[in-house]
Amino acid sequence: MIFGNTWKWNGNGSIISRMFNNVSSGYSNAEWPYGVFKDVTFVRPSNEKPIVFFQWMSSNKCSQLVIDAPSLSSNEKSNVTIDSKAWSAVPSSTGGTNVNLPYTVQPSDAWTVIKVAFNNSVSKESRITATCPGY
Repeated sequence: MIFGNTWKWNGNGSIISRMFNNVSSGYSNAEWPYGVFKDVTFVRPSNEKPIVFFQWMSSNKCSQLVIDAPSLSSNEKSNVTIDSKAWSAVPSSTGGTNVNLPYTVQPSDAWTVIKVAFNNSVSKESRITATCPGY
């Protein structure tokens, strides 16, 4: 899917920590499966700029979410637009905030949608991670 003529959708991820709030003390942080307190999607080289999305069900165990692209160069991680909104809200008219990765997102609501749009194409396939601090 192409957004405008410049961004190409590369994937989605989900973090649903609230559903596991009551059982989280029974596991070590390293044992949690993807989708509970962390998730990953990928960006790939293309003529278009990559864009990915995360949906996040925040909780008292995950009140922030760190977005990163560990294997991209610092130059590729320095020109990224992040926008977040409540699941049911209309997207912002500003398009988001230009940031450097890693970047910490605060929840917009119980369910938050996060857009991660790279303002340049990327040089190699890379994981884009969303992680609750401590997991």
